[in-house]
Amino acid sequence: MAAPENEPQPDDELPPDDAPEGDAVERPLTGRDKAQRLFFELMRDCGPDIVRMPSSCKVYLTRYLANYPDDADLLLAVVQRGIPTRLLQHELRRGYDELLDEEIRRFAKSQKIEWYDAKWAVECWAKGVGRPRGFRPARVEPVPEELYADPNAKDKYDNFVKAAMIFIVGAGGFFGTFVAVALIPIFMWALEGTLVSLTAGFGGALMDDDNDAAVFLVAFIAAGGFGLVGAAAAIVAWIFAGGEEEPWATASVASGTAFTTVFICLGITMMCCIPPLFLPFVHIGCVFMATYKSAARGGNY
Repeated sequence: MAAPENEPQPDDELPPDDAPEGDAVERPLTGRDKAQRLFFELMRDCGPDIVRMPSSCKVYLTRYLANYPDDADLLLAVVQRGIPTRLLQHELRRGYDELLDEEIRRFAKSQKIEWYDAKWAVECWAKGVGRPRGFRPARVEPVPEELYADPNAKDKYDNFVKAAMIFIVGAGGFFGTFVAVALIPIFMWALEGTLVSLTAGFGGALMDDDNDAAVFLVAFIAAGGFGLVGAAAAIVAWIFAGGEEEPWATASVASGTAFTTVFICLGITMMCCIPPLFLPFVHIGCVFMATYKSAARGGNY
């Protein structure tokens, strides 16, 4: 039976017993050692803030540790249980090592894995976020302007970022719907000119030239109203999905879906007997589902 990849192989060379203490003898890296190095490379590239984005963690862990899927799943499970966040939130005045041991014990029990596997995964994250076992923060003397800093400054910044993301996603739903609805009278106007030229003026015009401006004005107002409906569907989907990253990608998905769905609904109206009042609900449902799917996947569709 072959030994597991993360265990030393039988033919691994061990340092001789009489090797001088000053001579550094390198042992061959195991699979788990290699996975740990790749994980630390991920943390150097992405930073500790990645623990706040579980969907991105899954993407990056899968990418960086592609050759070690079992270790990647184990590290992902640590994030999904919120362990790195609790380690970062600890005040570090006392009892940090005890907290680390408790998290390892709970993680091993919840995942039904061996203690040393749980210890490896949890301590990898502890080192990755800069809180290894025995960590003690250096004492920093506050500068005078920080003595009375606004305690709510970070919350205000987070709220601003969340509001900006919601606006971006809503703008995507609005833009796609608005453009599609506004194009309908333009197509009608172009079709009118084509028919008039083909019939040499016989049969009259589809639209009265005197009323063109008024028709376009009403059409653009209606497009704005439908655009607000598309924006509302995208925003609600973003909030329900817990969107927290890549709002531009999700906005693109919302915009494309809203634009396409308008013409699908128009075609259904022209070819079927479905009541027109039912079609806005089809549009809202399509925009909501596409946006929700994208937001839940961190901007990936």
